[in-house]
Amino acid sequence: MFFRSLIFLLLCIAFEPIMAQDISNFTQFFFNPYSINPSYAGIDGRPSATLSYRRQWATIEGGPTVANFSFHMPTTKHLSFGCNVLQDSRGILSNTGLLLTLGYGVQLTQSSYLRFGVSAGVAFNRIDISKLAGMNDNALSKIASSDSYLLGNAGLSFHAKSFHAGVSLPLLLKPAYVSQDAFSVTQVNPLQSLIIHASNRFYFQANKYVFEPYLLYRINQGLPSQFELATVLHLNHVVYVGASYKQDFGISALGGIKINNVFVIGASYGLKTTGANELNSPTYEVHLGYLFGKHKKENYMYSFVDTHIEKVKKGQGKSASEQLAEKHHQEELQRKKNEHQALLDKQAKEKELQKQKDEKQLAQDKAPAVDVATKTNVKPETITNNKTTPQTNAKPPVVTDNNKTTVKTDTKTTAKTDVKDDKQVAIAKKEPEKINAVEKPKLPETKPDTTVIKHKPRFNHEDIGFAFLNATNSEHTPEDEQERISRLTLHADNPTEQHNETNHPNAERHEIVKKGTHEKELQVSDYVIGGVFKAEEHAKHFADGLKKLGFKAGYGHLTEKAVWYVYVFKTDDINKARDERNSLRKTKILRDAWLLTVQD
Repeated sequence: MFFRSLIFLLLCIAFEPIMAQDISNFTQFFFNPYSINPSYAGIDGRPSATLSYRRQWATIEGGPTVANFSFHMPTTKHLSFGCNVLQDSRGILSNTGLLLTLGYGVQLTQSSYLRFGVSAGVAFNRIDISKLAGMNDNALSKIASSDSYLLGNAGLSFHAKSFHAGVSLPLLLKPAYVSQDAFSVTQVNPLQSLIIHASNRFYFQANKYVFEPYLLYRINQGLPSQFELATVLHLNHVVYVGASYKQDFGISALGGIKINNVFVIGASYGLKTTGANELNSPTYEVHLGYLFGKHKKENYMYSFVDTHIEKVKKGQGKSASEQLAEKHHQEELQRKKNEHQALLDKQAKEKELQKQKDEKQLAQDKAPAVDVATKTNVKPETITNNKTTPQTNAKPPVVTDNNKTTVKTDTKTTAKTDVKDDKQVAIAKKEPEKINAVEKPKLPETKPDTTVIKHKPRFNHEDIGFAFLNATNSEHTPEDEQERISRLTLHADNPTEQHNETNHPNAERHEIVKKGTHEKELQVSDYVIGGVFKAEEHAKHFADGLKKLGFKAGYGHLTEKAVWYVYVFKTDDINKARDERNSLRKTKILRDAWLLTVQD
């Protein structure tokens, strides 16, 4: 019996030389990554507790069992704390270990982090001497029934969005499984064991499903290196299933269920005789995990329990320099927005003043003639024999060249007229009707443009009456071009932002022009125009800016107008162009879009 127990103990040490110092032997090592790398302490972004149990070779009496409890949490944005308790039993030998961990994380970029962790503690060995009763062996009697020793581990990990990788030293001190001393300090040997691991999360189906493969590679002095693969599929963040393969130990199936993204229970089952070192007996594990409280926004989060992708608010997680640059950018945008609004206010004020001036001028042109002296309406005077007889409400006579007539009108409407030229008087007697006629000031006559533009009958323009607005259009003045270009920056954060206006500039504007011979001439088609520019470089700058904001923009020249047009839609169907124009001018950046047709 003794020799069988002793042989079994040696086999356990040979095949599983991992005690309380290294708790990475769980099949579901990814369930609690803190168990394989102390730099993962506080990685859940809030307090986390995990309880794990593993039974190896379940049908064999005295088979190895491992129970582990861990608790870790972030204390500040950069610091974290953790503790690990492990109970390991292998035949007549059992081991209990306690480790305390201190972690530190630093943000490298907006989406990448580097974390460090180091643990220190003590382990207690116990040998069940009662199982050796009846054996008279001087060597075995010198072995203490219990002893203790120091232990420690360290780790480093890198995190970038959904990718995670790390390296850990699970045994900083050489383990002491049995000793004649009650307490021993073993040799420092950090490179006797090394674990390298990596994983990446792939989100799909609107982030409801997550596929995550894991790779772990162990390097141990005196033993062959060993790799382990695992794949896990999270379904709607509620159920997870997967499988793992450990070199020379075979495959295992695993799965679990999550509740409210704070509690998870999982299990794995290793198949019989699946590896060269696996006995004809199954191995199973059970894991429980729980998250306390809410995730601290300032802490980085990577959790197996809560696999949701949190929406990062604007500015969150940025460094001080990035936040300062963002602040300056926002201030510059606000300044340009204010300048743009001031320019619009100035243009509106000028238009209002011009409108008032035009209305005033029109009112003066329509007003009846008024005598300057009396400010009363007078009727035309009749000139007879060099005397003037005023008539009530008469208007002043017409003064012609070579005729000097002085009209005096007082409140009694009396007037004297001195005529120095008798010949002029004679003419006045012959043609009194011409003298008495009062000529009203005439407005400049504006003849409607009756030019008929022939075009192909491939469309029916509902707004053909606006085809000639470009004749007096001044939208490509330097001020207007600068205002239009400023929209690229003003609306950069939200290019598709819409306004609530019901009346659009150039609401029904539609120009029809003939194609010219310029090397960059616009081709025959229907266009939705976003801007007109005198210089090609300004048109190119505006078109490129629209492309960066997600619009399909281009530009071209029109010889007939000698300007450059930036278009945001091109088609051979005027109805499609009209529909696209109506859609685009709902946005602030293209609120004054209009139609252009180029013909042969």
